Amino acid sequence: MKAVDLLRRKIEDGTARTLLTSAMAHRFLQIFARRETVPNQYGIELVRNAYLKRKPVAFTSLFFPPELATALGLIPFPLEVAAAMISAMNLAPLFLRKAEECWYGSDLCGFHRLATGLMLAGYLPQPSVVLSTTALCDGSHRFFANVAHHFKVPHLLMEIPNGPTEEAEEGVERQLIQMRGALESKLERRARESDWERVFSYSREQHEEMERILEIGAQVPSVVPGEISLNMVGVFYATAGSPWGLRIFRNWRKQLEKTPPRKENYRLFWMHLRPFYAADLFAALRERGAAIVRDEFSAYPWVPLDPRTPERSLARKICANPALGPISRRLAFAVSQVRASKAQGVIHFSHRGCRQAAGGAYLLKEGLRRAGIPCLILDGDCVDPRDYSLEQMRTRVEGFLEML
Repeated sequence: MKAVDLLRRKIEDGTARTLLTSAMAHRFLQIFARRETVPNQYGIELVRNAYLKRKPVAFTSLFFPPELATALGLIPFPLEVAAAMISAMNLAPLFLRKAEECWYGSDLCGFHRLATGLMLAGYLPQPSVVLSTTALCDGSHRFFANVAHHFKVPHLLMEIPNGPTEEAEEGVERQLIQMRGALESKLERRARESDWERVFSYSREQHEEMERILEIGAQVPSVVPGEISLNMVGVFYATAGSPWGLRIFRNWRKQLEKTPPRKENYRLFWMHLRPFYAADLFAALRERGAAIVRDEFSAYPWVPLDPRTPERSLARKICANPALGPISRRLAFAVSQVRASKAQGVIHFSHRGCRQAAGGAYLLKEGLRRAGIPCLILDGDCVDPRDYSLEQMRTRVEGFLEML
């Protein structure tokens, strides 16, 4: 039995909360963890350290820079990534219903509803602080404020301006300096330059491995399984600055270099996130020889990080996100990545409850059309499988591929 299978069973029978807070149980889980993939091993280690309170825990949003938390000796615990993991274990409906019973509406982001269900069911560890940004997600800061209120801990929020201007970077830098000061005061620990050097070194090397993976994916035919790449998006953001991030992506890159090419009839670029539950959509794409050769979040542009000016470096990293600012910026980035990966078309998965993704989808489709790039918009929920219809999606995907 694998560790993930054991944890799934314990959640289903209601005994997982005892298991998660037991040092002896975690030692037992470590034996099973050896059979897991490296990303799953990271998840098990994260859970063990957080629930056993080996260091103070910081709940973080997806686009919050985990390097800051890691340099200060915190455990970054990304709640949206945790929600995706629960969905991948096919346990999402259990916790979504828990949130909905407490009047959290279905028009809210599924990631946040699922994480709220985990919180209300008592499955989240006790944090010391909640750290989030306003980047991209309209409802994120409200969700994280609610979590902080529930656990009675501080919520430190970064307001991210739209666009990578000098003024925007300076504003984010000032907020990072204030946030670092507040955290150092709370933790009674200062981040030294050697801490920043170590964390930024891991972050740089992880991104270098990701760049090599993107180059491998651009080969014709591609050997990068697109659905696995989309699985890695949350891990890519959450592990930046830790040895786990470097280990995960270096190991994956080495595996890909040994992987023989597969049959490839179509090359696709994926926008936004994937459905994380056991969706047969990707099997349907493989049957038609359709390869997802790149996705927009994995292709995040790298900004050099200088340990002598950590806040300025992280501000530049945050503001470099191509989805910040006018829709034309995200469109230009998508076009450049389609060209670089030699993709023939784009699939945009519009996650229900995500205002920025769903709201901009048709503008992106029209802009891509003008650039000569066909685009298919699929509507669904990334973590809630209850409204998922394979046959409807298969019909639309097959029609799109025929058009290509």
